[in-house]
Parts: sequence; structure tokens; C-alpha cells
Amino acid sequence: MKTTSRSRRRSLSRLPLAGLLLVALAGRPARAATAVSLTAGSLGGGVEVTQSFSPYLDGRLGLHGASLTQRDRRVADVRYDATAKARTGTAFLDWHPVASGFRLTGGLVYNGSRLEGSSLPPPGGTFRIGGLEVPEPAEKRRRVLQRSDAVRLFLARLPASDRKDVSLGTVAEVCRRLDGLPLAVELAAHQARRKSLTQILAELDDGPKWRLDGHGPARHRDLTAVIDWSHRLLSPPERAVFRRLSVLVGGFDVEAATAVCADGNVGAAQVLPLLLALEAKSLIAPGTGDGKRARFAQLNCVRGYAFERLREAGEVDATRDRAAAWLSGRAEALCETLFFGNTELQRLQHERDNLAAAIHYTSDDDCDRRVLLGVALARVRWQQRHSTTARRLLTTVLRPSLKSRYHSEALTWSALAASAQADHAQAVRLAEHAVRAARKQNPPALAKALDALAFVRAGRGDLSGAVPAHRECLEVVRPLRQPLDIAKCQNCLAWTLVMVGDTAEAEQLLDQALPVYRALAAPVEQAAALNTVGALQLSKQDFVAAEAAFLDVLHTVPPDDYVGSLAVDGLAIVAAGRGDPGRAVTLTAAARAARERSDLEPAPAWQHWVDAASRQARSRLSRSKVDSASALGRQLAGDHLEAYLFERAPLAAEGPLSHREAQIAGLVADGLTNQEIADRLHLSARTVRSHLTNIHCKLDLRSRTQVAVWAVLRSGRSEPLGV
Repeated sequence: MKTTSRSRRRSLSRLPLAGLLLVALAGRPARAATAVSLTAGSLGGGVEVTQSFSPYLDGRLGLHGASLTQRDRRVADVRYDATAKARTGTAFLDWHPVASGFRLTGGLVYNGSRLEGSSLPPPGGTFRIGGLEVPEPAEKRRRVLQRSDAVRLFLARLPASDRKDVSLGTVAEVCRRLDGLPLAVELAAHQARRKSLTQILAELDDGPKWRLDGHGPARHRDLTAVIDWSHRLLSPPERAVFRRLSVLVGGFDVEAATAVCADGNVGAAQVLPLLLALEAKSLIAPGTGDGKRARFAQLNCVRGYAFERLREAGEVDATRDRAAAWLSGRAEALCETLFFGNTELQRLQHERDNLAAAIHYTSDDDCDRRVLLGVALARVRWQQRHSTTARRLLTTVLRPSLKSRYHSEALTWSALAASAQADHAQAVRLAEHAVRAARKQNPPALAKALDALAFVRAGRGDLSGAVPAHRECLEVVRPLRQPLDIAKCQNCLAWTLVMVGDTAEAEQLLDQALPVYRALAAPVEQAAALNTVGALQLSKQDFVAAEAAFLDVLHTVPPDDYVGSLAVDGLAIVAAGRGDPGRAVTLTAAARAARERSDLEPAPAWQHWVDAASRQARSRLSRSKVDSASALGRQLAGDHLEAYLFERAPLAAEGPLSHREAQIAGLVADGLTNQEIADRLHLSARTVRSHLTNIHCKLDLRSRTQVAVWAVLRSGRSEPLGV
């Protein structure tokens, strides 16, 4: 949310009338029947009239008041004004049961006091008030959930008796669905007094229609009324863009918003200014992007309201069609790339939720679009190491793809997904079917199908069948004159040849491929070629050169990555060959643990090499030492695994933080987003978010800004801490 140049006013008024009973020691008033006196105290100054009815009973009437005003108090360029007005009236009876000063007093007090305050940003100024911090979706640790500001607010609004048995995980999910908005969280907590959290989550699917009891404007007590009040102030073009954005459930950049919102009534050139206007009015919020394109999003409750307006306008089908058309265009661009579609794939990673929604509302009759969207989403999930989800998605599009010109694309990725889950027979059948279908299409489709066929045959252990598929793939790619794609085919063929023992041809292929990789490929892509170099050197028993190649891989990718885990395997084989069995067993266990987390397994031929080295190392150790080394390997991860690999002590921690956490804190201080930090350190954005959660817990900090300040103060200098 934001405050703009309008002032924000708050007032406080307590019960206007209250009963009062006091027991006091006080002097008797003068014996005159009627007395008038001036008073001053905490209620201000005033006048009091006392009437004596008998020696034991007096009556008093009083009026008191005071006013205090603070004007033009400025903090951080914000002007604050405040006025406190005390207005009270009293009517008391005093009973004096004995002649001493002891009395009992009872009566009524009228409280008309008010406290008013306003804040005014500088002319044209804007201040953003974000939602409260909410835990990450995968976060299950109770202590982390309890530290979330949104969860704490929710629990504080529950009666103490209801807090004991509440599920913190479900509370966190409610808060996430409400984007941490304080009013929304309070409304949900109010509902939790008479509904279960499961019922509340179900109601969030349809948009909450909750109200808080009490006084004040409706928009302060009803979430829909808050949004409706802002919506009524929009111009017609702003309303059109606002409601149409509701179909982009995963957020959007300017290109996506333009594709979805522009029509005969809203021009493409108008969309960006309208987005900025909506963002200034807090109806869209900045989203998480890739650092290159600004992204926005509608908060969940705002999007639900906007979709209702879209439905009322009769624009649901047309707007969804424009969204699906734009997404399928991006998916088609990915499909048309050969082996290096990382740029398009990275763009689509941010559209994951939009792709899933588009698949849901795209008709089965639109075969090409449905297949494109399904394959694109499966590739995104594959890239994120969710092979099970990817295969399930591909299974749903295989039947519609029979009528689609993208049939071979669906078959190719289905084969790879099946192989990743060790369903080798089905993987080979799908890959062979993909090759047959692709021969009727175009060379890029055939090259991808042949590459998949070689991969799944190697995964089944059929290296003699994988080599000719790789050779044909290389011959299909050469005429396309794409140097990096040719180098990729050469590297894959070289790896397979190393596995079958043909090191001479493998070395020739690598001599041609490596210069191209170094000149054109991203560092992460170069790592795959360096693994092939390491394997080639292992086959030649050159452990020094093999170790150098595998360490080069690990300078580029983390050991917990799948490609990095293969390099860790290679270093285990080096250790076994050099007569260091303890290190070999430890590294083998560490690599296996890393791959278990990625849900991927190496080709059987490579695993055979690793198993042979592991058996050799284990045969030289006692049972207790094998168990100890294996246990160490399973425990090694992250910074400690890197330290072990490079044979050094773990890098000095920055206070309570690990070295990696200190790196991330430094990069936060540099102003980098989570995605930019992930790209810099070759991590996933999810891993960065997990590290940030740990940083918040260890340092007892609640915001990104506090982390940045801590990092700068810790460094003792103005330079960034990051690497």
C-alpha cells in the first residue's frame, strides 16, 4: 500500500458515558449549601458546583476541558499534525458515613475527548507501506513461523484460549494468501473465532467477504469496501487495465500486460502509463523479476475483486484468449530453439503460474496451443528439478498432441521425463516415436528427438545404441550452422565415446568443442563440457588433469547441483586412484546425497565407474572407518562440502552467519534482488530465500533493509560485502 499527498487522519474516542464508583479519603467541603470552585488536573481545567443535601450527602456537577495542538512536526520530510481535545462532564454523589474525611463516591462521567492526527507527505511524494512479512511456502520450522509479523498479528487477534491448538502452518498459509495485508489478516483472525482455518482458506478461493464490527467508515472494516473505494476513483481506461490484469495470476511484465490489456479501447502505448498509475494507487504492486524486466502483480484479494469486475464486463473469455495467445507465443519461441533456449526458458520461469492457469482454461480443441503451453510448463518444472511434475504434465498433453504439429516436441520431453524417473523401456519407446514423428517435420525437431533418443538409451545402459543416435544428431545439426549447438552435440558424443573406451575420437571432438564453449557458452553450460574433459582424463589415468577439470566445474556450479555432483563423483574416483580411500568414500556419499535432493540419477556407465572406485576404496578401510566416512559425506552440504572439496577449512563466518549467508547479506546490501543474487552465486532463487530466512532468524532482523544495514556495519567500510 502507499500513502500519497493526501493526509491520513486517525481519531480516537472512548465510551461517551460511564458509571463510576470511588472510595476515597478527602476533606469535607465547606458547609455552605452550594459552592462553586475552579479545578485543574489530568482532565484539564474546569468548574465544579457542589450542593450539600445533608451532613452526610453531597452532590457535585463538573465540566472540564483542555486542548493541545502540535502543528507542522516534520520527520523524514513528512509533516505530522496532532490535536488532543479533552471534554468531560461529571455528576457525582458523595456519601460521608462518618464525620472523618472518608467518603464513597458514585456517579456518571461523560467522555467527549478526541485525539486526531494527520500525516502529509511532501508535494507529489509517495511512501510505500508493504504487507507484513510472511514465511516462505516451504517453511515448516515452528520458530520461524512464530517470528513472522503476519502470523504474530493473526495470533494476537485470537483469544488466548484459541491459540493453543492452532496450526501455525495453516495460519501462515492464510497470511500468505492475504499477502500479509494487516487489515486482511485482522479480518481473517476475527473470522477464526467462529470458523476453522480450513473454512477460511476455502473462502479465500472465492474472495473473502468479511467485515469487522465497530465504528468508523465501512472501508476500514471491510476488505472489499477498501478496494471498491479505490476502484471508484479510477478512470475508465484504468478500470479496464485493472480488471484485465486479473487473468495473469502469476504476475506480469509490461510486455505481458500490453498483450493482455490492449484492445480497441485501450491502446498498446497507453498500457505502461496506466500500469504506473495503478501502481501509484496501490492496486498493483512491484513483483519479483529477473533484474532485467520490471514485474508487477495484483495481490490475491485485489485480483479476486478485479476478476469479478472482469466477469461483470463480459470480458473473461476475450482476455483469457489474449493471455493464452501471448503465452503460447513465448512457448513457441522456446520450442523453436535447439539446445540452448535458456533465455526463453528463464523468461517462462516467471510465467509458471500463468502457464498453469492458461492450460486450465484452454480448450482441448485448440491442440497446438494446449501442447505448447503444456510442454513449456513441463520444461520449466524440469529445469527446477521437478521431474515428477514435469512427467505428469507431459502425460496430459500427449493425447492432444496427436493432432498437433508439436507432437514430436511433446514426445521428446516425455521420453526425457520418463528416463529421469528410471522408466527406461517407456522412455526408449517414446524417444523412438519422437524420431519417427520428427522426420516428417524439420531438422531442429529431428535433432532434439535424436538427442533425446541417445540420452535415454544411455540411461538404459545401451551405449552401443546411444553412439549412432549422437552421430546422426551431429550430422543433422551441422548444416544449421549454429556453432554452440554443434559443440553441444560434439560434447555429448565425446562423453559417450569415453564411456565405451574410444578416447581418441572423444579427444578430437573435445578439441573442436571446447573453444566454442569458452567463447559462446555461459559458465554453467561450460561445466558440462569440463565434466567430459575430466572423464576423459580419468580414462587415461591422468589424475592431476582430471582433478583440475572437476575443480574447474565446482568453481562454476555448486556441488549440490546435478552437474556439480558428477564432478564430486569424479573427485572421488581421483581420490581412490591416488590411494586416499577415506576421502573417496566421503565424496561418493556426498555426491549421492546431492543427487537424491535433485531427484536425478547419472547414466549407468558413469555410475559403474563410481561404484568400482567406491568398492576399491572401501576394501582398504575397516568397517567402522567406512561407516564414519559415509556418515560424514551424507552430512556435508553447501559451504562445508565446498571447503572439504577444496581441502581447506570452512571460510570464516561473519559473526553468527555462515560464509554463504554473509555473502548473501553483502549482496542484499549491494541492492541485488533474490534472482540477481541467485544468478551471481549460481544458486536457485528458492535457495537464496531460504538463506535469507536463516539470516533473519540468526540476527533477529525482520526486514531486508535491516539485513543490508547489518552487512554494511559489519564490513566497517563502504564497499559491498558481496562477491
